[in-house]
Amino acid sequence: MGKTWADKHMDNYSDDRLIALIRSGDGNAFNTLAERYLSVIRAKASVYRGAKTELEDFIQEGFISFIHAVKSFDSTAGASFSTYVGVCIQRRFLSVYKSEKRAKDIPRECLVPLSDSSLQPDGRMSRDPEQELIDAESYQAVMRHIKSVLSPFELQVLSYYLSGHTYAHTAKALGTHPKAVDNALQRIRKKLRSV
Repeated sequence: MGKTWADKHMDNYSDDRLIALIRSGDGNAFNTLAERYLSVIRAKASVYRGAKTELEDFIQEGFISFIHAVKSFDSTAGASFSTYVGVCIQRRFLSVYKSEKRAKDIPRECLVPLSDSSLQPDGRMSRDPEQELIDAESYQAVMRHIKSVLSPFELQVLSYYLSGHTYAHTAKALGTHPKAVDNALQRIRKKLRSV
């Protein structure tokens, strides 16, 4: 299926304009920007071809970095989006490469054999039941505190935010404006710093 007139027209939009459209919930703008940077991601990933991680895995990591860059880009910071996304992707690739190298350099005495009885059937390390209870109680205490300091609206906004929804989507779902969502997130950050 070919591109529509509007999609072709978006090819001429600047990165900043596409990002503004993406943040307002325009999926076509995201597709246009992603197509524009896919070759950059592939080119940067191909540099790590000799690494243990497959090329396609690096491309996936690059795309995840691209999505993060779209969400976190600030046009007032002085760098262009192309520079910013390039740095984000490069740092992610270096992080993957370094963690791969660290895993290779783990001393043998630190490795746990798969037949070790401390492993549970699902592959997790078995823990002391007392420590598990303490962790569960700590988690519940934190959740109670969060629920006690946030308003019902702020709890809903936080839930949408943690699920990865955009301000526009959250605002639409809650029947409010994106600015109200942004203000709620600012209040949430201030309140949760004390947690």
